[in-house]
Amino acid sequence: MATSSSHGDDQLLRRTFDAIYDFDIHAVTNTFSKMNRRTRWYLFSAIGVLMLVVVVTQMGKGVVSAVRTASLPTANESLVAPYELNENMIQLDTAALPTMGDFTQTPVELATVNPVVSCMADYITCSDAQLLNRVDLESGISANYANETMNFSLTALQFANQAIAQRGLENLYDYSSATGAMGNYVIMPSQSIRYYYGLANGWLNFTWAADNAIYTVNVRNFREMESVMELLRTAPPVITEGLSNG
Repeated sequence: MATSSSHGDDQLLRRTFDAIYDFDIHAVTNTFSKMNRRTRWYLFSAIGVLMLVVVVTQMGKGVVSAVRTASLPTANESLVAPYELNENMIQLDTAALPTMGDFTQTPVELATVNPVVSCMADYITCSDAQLLNRVDLESGISANYANETMNFSLTALQFANQAIAQRGLENLYDYSSATGAMGNYVIMPSQSIRYYYGLANGWLNFTWAADNAIYTVNVRNFREMESVMELLRTAPPVITEGLSNG
């Protein structure tokens, strides 16, 4: 008898899902009313579990997004330039990046930094869309730094004038916005301190502009960013002609 009842329930379940697939509400109601109490309980349980999985998955994504957003600087903090750039602008040589502590420095080709920098350095690498907003790069340099506990990358780009550098900053900002999450930013040309934070593929990026140059640092987290910016601030200054602390 149990086997016959189970077989009958299986038939009812199949007919129920067939009716759901065909969007026939009357057939679904009729079939559902013929199920015994246990079968109905199993069906409700399965639907409940599926809904719970969907809800938990969406909540998990929301928590991850909220944690990442919360770790970025607040709106109030954005009113003051980070890393004391408004008091002492960090500017670097675009021909020779500084040696820092016990970090080993490995040169990086500009073509591998990101598509925007690659396009600035060589128009042949540009896509049709990039060519519309491309700016000429006068000089640039990039390197990876690594020691036993940390690694980061540093890129310095120099342009003919501040107006061209501003366009370059906007191009880099648009690329970061399209490929990751953005933190605080101030990139209007009227602002004396222009910068932005970006987060993509597990890397935190901080990019800032000074006169006719742009600098960008990539690290794993904010603690490392603080350390790198302090190293840059205390590194022996090597400033190219044309750059100033204004």
